[in-house]
Amino acid sequence: MRTVDDSHQGFLDQEGSDGEYDPYKPEAESKASSDLQQYSTFRPSSSGSNWLSILAIVGGLLAGIGVMIGNHIFFAFLSGKRSNMYSQFWITTAKNAFPQVVQVALGVSMSCSLTHAVWYHVGHRSHTLPELDRLFKLSSLPSLLRATFSYQVFFILPLIVIAVTNLSLALLPVFVPGTLTIESGTVTSTTGQVPSLDLSSMYPLSVANMNTFLNYLEPSSLFKQAIYVAATTNVAPGWHVPEGDCISALSCSYTFNYTAPALRCTDLSPDNIGNGTDSGNGTNLEVLIDLNQWNATANFVGTYNATSNLNRTVAPFVNIWEDTSIYDLTIACIPHFGLYNPLALQGSELTPVGSTCTFWNATYSATTTFVNNTQTTSSQILSYNSPLSPSNCTLDACATSWVDSGSILSPDANFAIASHAMAETFVDLFFGNLTFYGHTGTFLDAGETTSAQFTPLFSVNSTLDQWSFDLNAPSGNLSQGLTDLFTNTTLAFISIASNLTYPSLSPPTTLAEMQILPSYNQYHYIVWKLWLIYGLAILAVSIGAVYGIWCMRVDNHPDDINFSAMVAATRHTNVDSALIKDDDAMRLQYCAEDTAVDAFGKKSTTRRKVFRMPN
Repeated sequence: MRTVDDSHQGFLDQEGSDGEYDPYKPEAESKASSDLQQYSTFRPSSSGSNWLSILAIVGGLLAGIGVMIGNHIFFAFLSGKRSNMYSQFWITTAKNAFPQVVQVALGVSMSCSLTHAVWYHVGHRSHTLPELDRLFKLSSLPSLLRATFSYQVFFILPLIVIAVTNLSLALLPVFVPGTLTIESGTVTSTTGQVPSLDLSSMYPLSVANMNTFLNYLEPSSLFKQAIYVAATTNVAPGWHVPEGDCISALSCSYTFNYTAPALRCTDLSPDNIGNGTDSGNGTNLEVLIDLNQWNATANFVGTYNATSNLNRTVAPFVNIWEDTSIYDLTIACIPHFGLYNPLALQGSELTPVGSTCTFWNATYSATTTFVNNTQTTSSQILSYNSPLSPSNCTLDACATSWVDSGSILSPDANFAIASHAMAETFVDLFFGNLTFYGHTGTFLDAGETTSAQFTPLFSVNSTLDQWSFDLNAPSGNLSQGLTDLFTNTTLAFISIASNLTYPSLSPPTTLAEMQILPSYNQYHYIVWKLWLIYGLAILAVSIGAVYGIWCMRVDNHPDDINFSAMVAATRHTNVDSALIKDDDAMRLQYCAEDTAVDAFGKKSTTRRKVFRMPN
C-alpha cells in the first residue's frame, strides 16, 4: 500500500504551516505560481544534449568494435606460438580484459539506447504505476523477467530486446577467452631423408658365404638371424628415428617405397594335395609325404610338408646361377589334426590345406610411426614386377665377378645375390615335413626337420596323452599368412642395412614426407568462434543503437533517468492522486499538459511534458 503521512496530506490540501508555497493550491498568488511554473516546467533536450547522446550510443559501439579488432590481432599473434614463450599470468589477464572492455563499451551504448527507448514508450502509450516501475528498472534482471512474462510484453518488445542484449553482454568475458586455447602442437609436414632398403647396394660378402671356388654357398649368419627373428616373432626390428624434427617430436610418421622380393601365393585345392595329380601347370603337387617310405600302416599320417627348388641339396661346387627355375615354396598341411581324433583323417573327416608360392621382385609401401620413442611399422605390396630366379643375374655377373672379391658388382648382381639369400632363408624355415606316428602319439620327420611350428602360422602342441598340429594363419588363409609374414621380414633388413652395405657406400636412405606432431603445446586461435560471438553482439547492439537514436530524434524527452528528470516529469496532480489512493489501475502517460490549464490550475501558454492521465 502506498501511504502518505499527515504532513504530506496537509501539504497537498493547503499551504504548509511554515508558510511555504503549495504548488497545487488554486489560491496561490499568481507571481509565485508563475515563478514555480517556470522552474518546474521541463525544458526539452537541447541539440547539444542530443548529440552527446548520439555520441554515447555510436561511440560506445565503435569503441567496442575497435577493441574486438584488437582482441583478434592479439589472439592471431599468439596462435601457433609455443605456450612456454610467454607468461601465462599476463596472457590470461589479457584474454579476460579484452571482452571486459568490449562489454563496458557496448554497455554504454545499450544503456543510453534503453533510456531513450523507455522515455519514448512511456510518451506514446499509457501505463499503470506498476508497469512504469518495471519499465524504468528494465536494466535489472527481476524487473526484466516480470516485464517479459506480463501482458504488456507485446507492446514493449523492443525494450525487452535491448534490455536482454544489455544483460547478455556479461557473457562476453565467459565465452571469448575460450577461443584461444592451449593444445598440442599442430601436425606439420616436412621432407627429409629416412632409412630405406636397397638390395642393389648390399655387399655380397656380407650377404652370403662362399665356398672355396668363390661360388655362392648359403646366406650369411647375419642374414639368417634377421629373417629368423622377424619370421618367428612377426615383429621386425626397428631402426633409429630420422634426423631433424622427428627426434624431439611427440609423434612422427612417414611413408616410403622400396623394392624387395615378395611372395605371390595361390591356394591349392584339397584334390591336388597328396595324390600326385597335376594341377594343370605341369607342377607335381605331392606335398604331403609319401607314407610308403615309412612302411606305412594305419598309424602313420602325414600332417605337414613343404617343398621348394631353393633347398641346398645341390653340391657346393655346382654353380646355382645356371638354374632357370623360378624360386618357389609349396606347403600343405592338415589343420586341427589331433585336436579331436588323430585317426579322423582315415575317414576323410579333415580337409588338407595348401598353398603354392613363387618369389617376385616387388614394390612395397611401408608406413612407420614413432610415438614416445616406440616404433610401429607396416608394409604392403604395391605391385609385383617380375618373378625371381637365378637367371636374374645376367652375363654370369654373379659367377665370374666373385673371383675379385674386392670389386663392386653391378646393382643387378647385388640384388640377385641378396634376393636369393632372402628367399632361401625364408624357405629354410618351412622346408621339411611332419608325420604323426600313432603307436607313440608323436610327430616324426623324414630326415627333413622343419621349423614351421616356430612361426606364427603353425603350432605343435602336446597334452598328457596326445599331440596335435594346427594352422594358425589369420582366418585359416595360408596363402595370405605366408605373404604377410614374408612382407614383414623384408623390413628387418632396414635396421641392419649399415652392416650389409658396401663399406664404401652409405646406408640406403630415401626422401619421404614426414608428418610431425611436436612435443610442446601451443596456442590455438579459433577465429570463427570469436567472430561468431562478437558478430552476434555487434548485430544486437547495432539494432538497439538505431532504435535508440530513432526514439531520441522522433520526440523530445529527458536524456537520462535521474532524480531531476523524474521529479520534473511527475509534478502533476494525476500522479499524486494515484499515489495517495494507491491506484494501480490509473493509467498515466508522459505527454504535454493541457494548453489551457497547467498543473497549478492557472491559465498557461507554456506546454510541458509530465506524467498525467491521457485525454
